[in-house]
Amino acid sequence: LSEEEVGKFLKNEVESKIIIAHNIKFDYKFLKHHYGINLSKFWDTMIAWGLYDDTSIVKYEMGLKTILSKLYQRDFKK
Repeated sequence: LSEEEVGKFLKNEVESKIIIAHNIKFDYKFLKHHYGINLSKFWDTMIAWGLYDDTSIVKYEMGLKTILSKLYQRDFKK
């Protein structure tokens, strides 16, 4: 597929749906810049975690691996 075809496909698939992502700000900027995609409905798990565990914000423990380790009390390796 060409980059233009990928952009059209993604635009059709994601613009009208609720998108759940971790640190969606990064993905949103990428999609907007490269494909002109506007996300109107999204849920950011990093923000949700910060609301759930406000001590993580102070310690900068907002990475997905860290959050999963805390939630499931186990080590997640790459």
